[in-house]
Amino acid sequence: MKKIRYCRIQLEDELKPYEVNALRGAVADAVSNAIGRDNKEGLLYHNHVPEKKYNQGYPLIQYKRIKNQPSIIFLEDAVDVAHHFFANAPTNLTIHTHLISTKIAELVLKQPILQVWENMFTYSILDYGAIREKNKETFDACESLKDKIIFLEKMLVSHIVAFALNLGWAINQEKRVEVNILDILKHKTIPFKDIDWDAFDLTFKTNVSLPNFIGLGNHVSVGWGVVKNIHPDNEW
Repeated sequence: MKKIRYCRIQLEDELKPYEVNALRGAVADAVSNAIGRDNKEGLLYHNHVPEKKYNQGYPLIQYKRIKNQPSIIFLEDAVDVAHHFFANAPTNLTIHTHLISTKIAELVLKQPILQVWENMFTYSILDYGAIREKNKETFDACESLKDKIIFLEKMLVSHIVAFALNLGWAINQEKRVEVNILDILKHKTIPFKDIDWDAFDLTFKTNVSLPNFIGLGNHVSVGWGVVKNIHPDNEW
């Protein structure tokens, strides 16, 4: 079990699905211009490290589109740097060819518990990037729907364990993580950085309590793999 720090900011204006990456760039630039792009705290905003390399660790600042609104999630140590957004974000951010206001519609601060339970929780996950080049051939070789579901369930388990480990919780030392996919709502292709990625909209059950709107899988810093508890009364 681990209690984590969680902060979610939702802005008032609307954001299109394809604009999330531009949101990250606009926010990161605003903060970087104020405190320095290579500043240790500034690095969290754009998830790059010096020498222009991408940080392969789980991003503690994630940019989302929640209820059609631009949103930012800060986890654990990143909560300590959220003040840079409030202090340095301009009145408006340039997203492609238009402006969005940085006026805050909703601010959520909480300490959700990550834990393996006896009971199961039901979630949706949108734009789940489970497949990378190294495992695409394996997935494509799955002939039956059952085999595809088993493959995706194993990927979800691995991504939940990786998420927990990156937040300082060795989940694999506790009760075994279970995932049951209830439905594959959509299998689609999303172009990103000149590569066509397989992505899935799923509903699933797991015995791990997960915070709302965190990301699992690939490209979670720019709004992929957004997890939502289907039963708000059980929100963590």
